[in-house]
Amino acid sequence: MTPQTLRLLFNDWGWEHLRHWVKLVMIKIHVEFSKHNFKSKMLLQVHDELVFDAHRSEIEIIKPIILNCMQTALALPNDVPTDAELDMGDNWLEAH
Repeated sequence: MTPQTLRLLFNDWGWEHLRHWVKLVMIKIHVEFSKHNFKSKMLLQVHDELVFDAHRSEIEIIKPIILNCMQTALALPNDVPTDAELDMGDNWLEAH
C-alpha cells in the first residue's frame, strides 16, 4: 500500500468514528439540557464543533455539562482520555 492509500484509509476511518462520537455527544447534551429545562440551545454542528445559543445567566452552569458530555460520550480503550475544549464569543468567528 502506498503512503497516500494508508492516509486515505485512516482519514476515512477516523472521520467515520468522529461522526458517531459527535452524534453521541449531541444526544447526551440534548438529554441533559432537557432535564434542566435550559433556555440555552444547541444550534448546529460544524464538523467536530457544536454551536450553542447560550443565555448569559446559564453559561457557567452549562459549560461543565457540555464538557462532561463531550468527555464521557464514548469511552476509549486503555483509559485514554477524551480531550474537549470550550470557547465563547458573540458569534462563531469570535469563539475561535
